[in-house]
Amino acid sequence: MTSCEQVPGPHNASNHPAYPEQPSTDSTDNGRPRASEAAPSTQSAPISLQRLHTRKPSADRAAENPPVAKPAARFRISEVDVEEPGLPRRAPEMTFNVEPHPATQSTHFMVISANKHATDAGYRVLEAGGRAIDALIAVQAMLTLTEPQSSSLIGGGAMITYFDKKSGRTVVIDGRETAPLAARPDRFLGPDGEPVDFDEALRGGRAAGVPGCLAALELGYKLFSSKKVPWDALMEPATQLADKGFEISPRLADTIAADHILRTQPTSVLGRYFYGSNGKPLPAGATLKNPALARALRLIGAQGAQKAFYEGPIGRDFVETARASKPYPSDVTASDLLVYRAIVRDPITYPVHAPDGQVYELNTVPPPGGGTSLIEIAGVLDEIGLETLLPNWAKRQTWSADFLHVAAEAQRLSYVDKNYYLADPDPAFGSPPQAFLTDSRYLRHRASLIRREEVMGRARPGRVALTERTDGEAPEFPSTTHITIVDAEGNVASCTSSIEDMNGSRLMSEEYGYIFNNTMTDFKLQPVQHGRLATGRIQPGARAPSSMSASIMHKINGDGELEFHAGLGSPGGPAIVPYTFKTMAGLLMGMDPAEASNAPNFRGLPSRVIDVERNTPAEQLAEALQSRGHRVRLVDMNSGITAIVRQPDGTLIGGGDGRREITWRGV
Repeated sequence: MTSCEQVPGPHNASNHPAYPEQPSTDSTDNGRPRASEAAPSTQSAPISLQRLHTRKPSADRAAENPPVAKPAARFRISEVDVEEPGLPRRAPEMTFNVEPHPATQSTHFMVISANKHATDAGYRVLEAGGRAIDALIAVQAMLTLTEPQSSSLIGGGAMITYFDKKSGRTVVIDGRETAPLAARPDRFLGPDGEPVDFDEALRGGRAAGVPGCLAALELGYKLFSSKKVPWDALMEPATQLADKGFEISPRLADTIAADHILRTQPTSVLGRYFYGSNGKPLPAGATLKNPALARALRLIGAQGAQKAFYEGPIGRDFVETARASKPYPSDVTASDLLVYRAIVRDPITYPVHAPDGQVYELNTVPPPGGGTSLIEIAGVLDEIGLETLLPNWAKRQTWSADFLHVAAEAQRLSYVDKNYYLADPDPAFGSPPQAFLTDSRYLRHRASLIRREEVMGRARPGRVALTERTDGEAPEFPSTTHITIVDAEGNVASCTSSIEDMNGSRLMSEEYGYIFNNTMTDFKLQPVQHGRLATGRIQPGARAPSSMSASIMHKINGDGELEFHAGLGSPGGPAIVPYTFKTMAGLLMGMDPAEASNAPNFRGLPSRVIDVERNTPAEQLAEALQSRGHRVRLVDMNSGITAIVRQPDGTLIGGGDGRREITWRGV
């Protein structure tokens, strides 16, 4: 094999015209287009849950999937003449021992999360008659204790894609963090006008956005809970374990030891929590107690999210701690918490086709989440046809060079579009329309740019008319978790939750025992590029761009009815979308959830770079990829995928990623 780059893992080292509005031909009363039209729903408008109902999309499609996509016609689609953005500044989160486990079947319900204690907490809620949203709350509360480096019920943000079986409606609850109202676009610029080093930017209160996870989960509870398990009881498992203490898992111990920023702050609140009296990181198996977090969870259980946090003592402590942080204090105020609201949105949807002809409706996170990118990739591959890229799949081979090449090129195109367009969709922030990015005509055009035998030249963002935006890198880094739950009634929760970087801003509440996010660094750190304001820059009250792609797939049956098929998603920062796409592709090709989760990871990046997961069979494709012009990097790729699939007989089969401490349980 010719040489390719070995990348050390982190443990080693202003108006955008869109397409004309298309009249809906859907006979249902929600005004949303049918899946057959391949036109996504409005991406940013909050929706009312007073009129939930079942949609009945049809699934028209040509019988044959052409091997090469044809260019779109009669639409003014072209590319923006800008340079490709830079590569992500960091490698994904650390990969430790990889231990794949086989998928498990259940008859009634199932929960999958990144920690055994959390999975057990969710299981007990489902066993007591709770719904998926109830179990999700208990799981997230427990992860705040046992996987604190990745997410937080109190200090982080979340995107929840939720299927309500009774109404037949899938919605997204947006709990993404917001910028303080006093935030300025130059927040992370140094004296020279350039962004400060990222390790400096993420530290302390100024990096923390207004948390939204707790608001999103409380809203979900009000909308979808059966109330068979009271709100306060959902906090109880984590509360008890926080008082009693838990054994530090191998992965948590490894992340504590590997955090080079925390190593310089051993006397900080977080440093004292994670380091022993000997000044060394706590090892796996050591008992860790958090009575401060138990106190916070009791308050939240007794008073609810709004009174305990957004209007109450935990929120006041958040503001005081963030503003007192040195040397980088925050400008957050109590008013920022008072005005925060989780938002219920329509998902963006797209019909995807399995090689056997079955059509599925993909429901995923709208902006500011990463679902647009996921649909771009899936739509481009759908135009070309998975079966043409994996012709011998029945022999159960791993990915082919054709598949990796075309998928990486599609990921490249989606990456530059995300970097150029993605921002808080609220018109108040001057955000460009983004719906055209998932229009079938646009995707057909983007597919026509991909050549089978060689990489394209410069990957440029697309446009539908003349635009005047700017590019500019928006770094996003992975300390995130994903949870998938199906309850006995058929409700489904797919939730990605995060505090952004590993251990967030390294700021911890001494009074209430949780870690603060560093979401402000998900905005573009440089607000001006080439004399123009950057899309995705810091703006007061804006939600930061994200790659979160919590997804639910519905099978479209012969009558056009939707039947739940799969819930899936992954952590991984900017690699979330490639990880989720890879898993979805595996499921479409007939893999079970464990097989699809543990299949080799890869992702296409600017400058013809393709990251291929080292120590996997995909390494064998490096030479073939290089011959097509790819710059191959062999890297650790630490996904944390969880997925549950409903089988034709109604039983559930679940599986997760062996790269993390994923566990699943059902009955």
